[in-house]
Amino acid sequence: MTRDRTGLGWSELVSEVFDVVRGRRNRDHDTDAAIAGALARPDLDPAQKASVVVEAGRASRSTETGFMRPILHRVLYKQHGWSQGRLLQNVAELAVFTAGLGDDISIVTTNYDDYIDRQIHELIRDYYQNATPKDDIPGVVLNIVGAESEPFTQRAAQNGAGTIYIHHIHGRVDSSGASAGQIVFSESSYSRTRNQTVQFLVSQFTEASAFLSVGASLSDAPLIEALFQADAIGRWRERSPVKVALLTPLGDTPAEKVSGADFAIRRGLHLGIDVLVADTFSNIAQFVEELRVCKVLNARTALESYVPRASYSHALASWWSEWSTAPWHQDHDAHHQLLAAMLANVSDFFRSRDLLNRGEVLRLEAWIRINPSVSQDNRHLTHYANSTGPLYAQEALRRERIVFPTNVASVRAFTVGKPLLLGLGDLEHSDQASRWKSFLTVPITHDVEVDFESFEVSRTVPVGVLTLASTHPRDGAGRSRASFAKPALSVADYETILGMLRDVGRMLVSPEGPPLLDEGEATRED
Repeated sequence: MTRDRTGLGWSELVSEVFDVVRGRRNRDHDTDAAIAGALARPDLDPAQKASVVVEAGRASRSTETGFMRPILHRVLYKQHGWSQGRLLQNVAELAVFTAGLGDDISIVTTNYDDYIDRQIHELIRDYYQNATPKDDIPGVVLNIVGAESEPFTQRAAQNGAGTIYIHHIHGRVDSSGASAGQIVFSESSYSRTRNQTVQFLVSQFTEASAFLSVGASLSDAPLIEALFQADAIGRWRERSPVKVALLTPLGDTPAEKVSGADFAIRRGLHLGIDVLVADTFSNIAQFVEELRVCKVLNARTALESYVPRASYSHALASWWSEWSTAPWHQDHDAHHQLLAAMLANVSDFFRSRDLLNRGEVLRLEAWIRINPSVSQDNRHLTHYANSTGPLYAQEALRRERIVFPTNVASVRAFTVGKPLLLGLGDLEHSDQASRWKSFLTVPITHDVEVDFESFEVSRTVPVGVLTLASTHPRDGAGRSRASFAKPALSVADYETILGMLRDVGRMLVSPEGPPLLDEGEATRED
C-alpha cells in the first residue's frame, strides 16, 4: 500500500535512502557513484543493497533505527505521498466495513509509514460523523511488533463492532517524525528480528479465518516459514484459514505473462495459498473493491444479485450506456473549451510560483475508454479530447491497448491505477521521439450507484485518464525542466494540481457534463 501511495517498492526505497546519504557534505563522489551503479542493478537482492546503504551512511556509533528514522520521514512524507491510487483507500474501506459488521480485522504490514492508519481513521470519522452512542462503531488498535510499549488502543469499539488491528512488523515512522520499534531495513536487522516475525505471523495465521495477501511477492522467507508452521498447526487442529494472494504477472510479453501466472499459481498450491493473478496492478485495487461490494450485498442477503446488478462489468457498461447517449458526449467543441479553460488555470498555478518556463508549451489530453469491455478484445484508451483544439474525426482518433508494460504515458497510469510523473526515458523513448517530453497523468473514475429495493451500492469504475504534457523534459537542468517536475513543488502542490485535473476529468466523463462555464473562461487559452 506504500507503493500505491509513494511509488516506492523495496529497491526504489533503498535508492531513495541512498540519494539522501550521498547528498551530505564531504562524501567521496567516486565511491558513491560505484554504489549507485550497484543499486541500479536488478539482479542484486534489495536486502543486500540495503545493507550497503546503511554502511555507507551510518555513523560508527549510531543504530540502524537512529540512522533510518529521519531519512524515512523525509523520503516517505516530504518527497513522496501525492501519487495515491485506489488500493490504500479500498483496503481501508474493506477493513472499516467488515469491522462495522462485528468482525475483527488484522492488517499486517512491513511498511514504515502511517498512511494506512490515517486512512482508516479518516474513513471512520467520515462514515460515523452523525453516529449516536448506540451505533456500532469500529475500534482501532495500533501494534508495533517488538516495541517495548504494548498495543495502543487508538479508538475503542462500540456496541458490538469489531476492531481493526494494525500491526507494523518492521518498525514505524509516523508523519510527525516519531518512530517506534526497530526499523528493519538491512540484512542484520532483518536477521535479528526473523524469529520474532515468524512467531507473530504464525499466531496471526492460526487465529484467523481468512488471510488475504495484497502486494506481497510471496518470496519473503519469514512469511514462507510462518505459512508452513501455521499449516502444520492447522492440520493438528483440523482448522485452517482460507488463504488468497493477489499477484501481478511476471514478464513483459503475453507468453511470459502466461507462463509467469502459471508458475505463481502452481507455487501457491505448494504453499497452500490460492493465487489470483491480476492483469495489472490497478486490478488488485479493483479486486479489493469487489470484496467490499460482495460483503455489502451478503450483509443484506442479496449476494446472488452481484453479477447481473452490481458487478464491475455491469457498472462499466452502465456508465458507457449513460455517457454515450448523452448530448454532452458528442459536444467536441465544449470538450476542447473545458480542457483549455483548465489548462489556463493550471498554467496560472505554475506562473504564480514562477515555475512556468519561457517557451514551454503545455497541453491537456483526455483519454477515454470508448465502448469499454472487460474482454481482452476491446480494452483500449482513446485520445478523445485535448486543449489544443476539438477532435471531430472520431474514426481517426488515436487508440492504444490497455496493456502493461506500455510506452504510452496515459496507458501506463491507467494500468498502474495511480498518478504518475513520467519522462520519455521512463517510457523507453529517445529524447527526440516526440515534441512532448514529460507527462503528469492521472486516472479518472466515475461513481456508479446501483439501486436495490432498500439500499444502494456505490461502485467506482476507472473510465479514463487526464494527462498534462510539456515540451520540456522531466529531468532537465534548472529552468529547462518541465514546470510540473520542478523540485520546488511540494506534496501539497501536487495534490492541488491533481485535484484540478481530477475535477475536469470527472466533468468530462459525467453524462451530465460540467456546470455552465463562463464564456470568457471557456474560450481562454494559454
